[in-house]
Amino acid sequence: MPMLHISAAPHLRSGDTTTKLMSHVLTALLPAAIAGIALYGSRALFIIAISVASAVLAEFLTQKAMKRPITINDFSAVVTGLLLAMNLPPTVPLWLPVVGSAFAIIVAKQLFGGIGDNFINPALAARAVLMASWPVHMTTYVAPGALRFSTLMSAPEGTIDAITSATPLALANSAGAAPSYLDMFLGGIGGCIGEVSKICLIAGAIYLIVRKVIDWRIPVFYLGALAALSFIIGPNGIFTGDALFHVLAGDGLRHVPHDEARARLLRAGRRSDSVRNPLVRLVSRGRLVFDTHHERRRAAHRALHPPARLRQEQGREAKCVIICIWGLGSSS
Repeated sequence: MPMLHISAAPHLRSGDTTTKLMSHVLTALLPAAIAGIALYGSRALFIIAISVASAVLAEFLTQKAMKRPITINDFSAVVTGLLLAMNLPPTVPLWLPVVGSAFAIIVAKQLFGGIGDNFINPALAARAVLMASWPVHMTTYVAPGALRFSTLMSAPEGTIDAITSATPLALANSAGAAPSYLDMFLGGIGGCIGEVSKICLIAGAIYLIVRKVIDWRIPVFYLGALAALSFIIGPNGIFTGDALFHVLAGDGLRHVPHDEARARLLRAGRRSDSVRNPLVRLVSRGRLVFDTHHERRRAAHRALHPPARLRQEQGREAKCVIICIWGLGSSS
């Protein structure tokens, strides 16, 4: 009678190692990182270097304190530090990536058991904490090329010589002149270090798909659903949206879900998640998607009825929080 072997997960294995996968991810991120340095100057390079070094040091010290095997040579901490830096504006104080990397590695990763056991992407968890704690630093953007090395070390903190620049979504929401598609595609807009150059992000995604590191269905269905929903739910009514603008603007390409550790195993589940997640993204942009067309009329109404405005805003925020929590929980 054959013996029945019982073992803990994972049950599906491949010949790929963590070091190999992380090397592929680093290679895919390099074009966007280099573009960020070229667009924002040496300060972007310093932020990336500090974030990566802090993540590696935090992982080493945490594993040493917890008496776990030291795994800094698998490049997973380097990927976390680089992802966090690419999600930061180039104007943040240099201590901010240190705090973010420490939170990402210690709290979001190691306290849950290390790589593969964390329930959320450590870099994005750190970005959420930094956004909630220091929103001014996290939402101050500059035009590409505005930062100069001559002012980096000499200027006191918070007095960097730069030209502030709003993101495309913020410009559209305020009825300002939106940037051209070419600017958004190449990186001539304000934003985070690693998000502005969409052509570099696409090049990295193609590399990961060709190397079979990620499943092509996840990014393709996500971007397709984001474009379709953006067109259907337009600011001037049904089927009046600008699909290409919403794909290129903001974090449409930066937040494409690709984390294999948290992706569903079945293809149908991956497709359904990739279709539902854009809806959560559009809800987070709800003020732009649903309100732009009637902004002036509602502004006059709210000025006459302050209590109604307060109740309306609170109700919208509560709905957005519930829907976003539902989307994050089901996708993890």
